[in-house]
Amino acid sequence: MLCPSFDSLVVALPNKCQYLYLPTACQRCPATSTCDDVIGCDACSPGKKQPDCVEDCEHGYYGVNCKEICGYCKDQSKCAITNGYCPNGCETWYTSDICTTYIASPEFASSIKPVVVDVTNSSITVTWPTAMNILPGLEAHYYYLLWLQADGAREKNVTRVEQGAGEQRMEARITGLAFNKKYSLRVEPYREHNGEREGGASTATVEFTTSGYVGNIVAPTTPLQSTNGAPGCSACFGFGALVGTAVASLLLGMGILAVIMLSIQRIRQNKNNTDNQLQGTEMSPTQKGDEEYEDPQGYVIPPRRSQEEEGDYYNTTGETTQSDGPNVYDVIQT
Repeated sequence: MLCPSFDSLVVALPNKCQYLYLPTACQRCPATSTCDDVIGCDACSPGKKQPDCVEDCEHGYYGVNCKEICGYCKDQSKCAITNGYCPNGCETWYTSDICTTYIASPEFASSIKPVVVDVTNSSITVTWPTAMNILPGLEAHYYYLLWLQADGAREKNVTRVEQGAGEQRMEARITGLAFNKKYSLRVEPYREHNGEREGGASTATVEFTTSGYVGNIVAPTTPLQSTNGAPGCSACFGFGALVGTAVASLLLGMGILAVIMLSIQRIRQNKNNTDNQLQGTEMSPTQKGDEEYEDPQGYVIPPRRSQEEEGDYYNTTGETTQSDGPNVYDVIQT
């Protein structure tokens, strides 16, 4: 058996080469290491491997005695043998300098639902818990897609919300909705890194109807935080808006009732005026019979004539026999 020599005395044994290290070989050991004539250096400098701390770490290893395993370097490139740094970056879904931190896929449990905290005639405000806890400095980004579906229509994405570091609960407002329309809503999380996107399990679906009634509001499971630190700010604002809507509806109803009452009063007044006019007007000769009648214009209408008296005007055929004078009444100007 031929055994290579590295400034040491080599003894060829039946199945291996036994190195008997000389003082010159031990000089390559780090200052914190010990050396003997059998095992050589007990610890090499980072990036070098035992026994004599001459050779570099093999591909995929780094550190003291090359005992550390490299992370997920991009394109399976070699990491730095001293500290494991990946000079070309990390594979997708891995981060940190040594590419060992996995970017977990965000997912919601099937029992999680978004909470509608405010409803108007054309908009809603909705909240939901975060699917992941994001630490500062994370290279990846987490987003949430809000999928909205009107009753009888196709589902469509209406907005995207990005989660920031440290956020525990998200909130979004959706506008431009149809009045008195039934909708369903779900939230889908996804991660984005190195230009790639991958989604996770979405929340359960929540249904709501656009209107301004208090009955359509569901209290949030976790109090919301406003910009000034007061809890429940969004919920308070929504309740105030609903009270205002109720007051406006009441005033509108009172106005409509007032218009109806005024119309009824005018109808009654017109009827009374008509009755008064009829009572102040004398009856016509056909109503008065033989009484003399004076109309409001000052004309005096004489009593109705008998058939004998009218014989001078009509013959038995009903034709006029006398051309002068009115057929029925003599009109006398007073």
